Order: sequence, then structure tokens, then C-alpha cells
Amino acid sequence: MNDINAVKINHFDFTLSKKDDLIFHEGPILTHFTNEYGWDFFMYWCDNDAEFNRWLLFRIDNLLLKDFFLRKKSLRQLILNNRQGFVYLIDINENIEYTNKKILSINEIPIDYLPSINSFFDEFHYEEYAKILRKETFKNQSVTNQKEADNLIILPPIIEKYNNKKTIKCSLNIQEIYFNQIKSNFWNSTKNRLTDNYYSNSLNTLKNVYDLN
Repeated sequence: MNDINAVKINHFDFTLSKKDDLIFHEGPILTHFTNEYGWDFFMYWCDNDAEFNRWLLFRIDNLLLKDFFLRKKSLRQLILNNRQGFVYLIDINENIEYTNKKILSINEIPIDYLPSINSFFDEFHYEEYAKILRKETFKNQSVTNQKEADNLIILPPIIEKYNNKKTIKCSLNIQEIYFNQIKSNFWNSTKNRLTDNYYSNSLNTLKNVYDLN
């Protein structure tokens, strides 16, 4: 394993509780943990030798998880964009004892410890628990029923520039869902992110984008 120069710590100031594995291949690769404060963490396997498996432990939040499940951020980006700006580097032996705990800046993580650039969520390569976590992440999504929420998640919108503003282009089978949201309470939650001028013309803009006139 790489000899990592980082800040050593004796113990965590919280207690980890395992939820379940998201990726498993002859052993866990990516696992979800929480602590007594309600924080969420992912633990990602990155290295090993004859004695230890090495892991990156990093905090995640609901916004990052949404972007991850919408394929707007990769697993690699979850690590590098975590709001703490660092990860915990942990060596775990066969007795599940946490040793050699260190704090490592995200800028100092070895490249070969990171997932690939294209490590976007793909439910077919994830465990069933990933689908459960995905639904939990979007449980407050404003859609008319769970089936529509599933369609929204599985077929995420593509966000791109439209007249220098962000607008939504999405798959044909969920266009009407988005449009109905916009007509009801969508703007109440998004108008603060838009300019007043764009807000006043946004409904017509999206009608044109959707070709629903």
C-alpha cells in the first residue's frame, strides 16, 4: 500500500453505524454509514495488502446524493466535492479493527485511490440497498406519486444552457410531469434561484422547450 503522509488521529469523535453496502464484489466496495448525529458517510475501498484493507471515509449530504443518483455527479466527485474538504483514511484488519486512522485533504488523495472519472451511478451495478437509499433521498420530491418519482430518478433531466439561463430538457415520458410541477408549486421552491425577468417569462420558455404549446 502507498505510504501516505497525513494527520494521524487516535479515534473518531463519533460512532459509525453501518447501514448497508451499495457496491459489493467478493466483499464490500462502497458502504453507507451514519453516526449518532444523523450524519451520513460513504466508505470506499481503495487499497490493500496482506494485513489490511484501506478505505476512504467521507461525509455526504442530501444534495450531493441527489446529484449522484441523478448522474450529475460521479462517485469520484462525491469524494472530491464533499463539504468538509477532507477524507478519513482508515486501515481495517481481518478482525474489523480500525487502525492507522488519518485525516487527508482531498487535494492529497492519491489518484489511484479515487474511482474513475466515469463512476456515475448505475443501478445495475449497485446492490438493492442503493435503490432503497435513492428512494429515501427523493422521498420529499414534489411529484404526484411514487411511480413518477421513480421515473424522474431513473430518467434524470439534462440541465443545459438556454439563453444563458438554466432550463430543463427531459425525456419525453416525464415532460408532462415536470410541466405539471411547474404549474403548481415548482416555482415556489425555485424562484429564488432565478432572476425576476427570467422568472416572469419562464413558463413560456419551458413550454417552448417542451414543445407543449
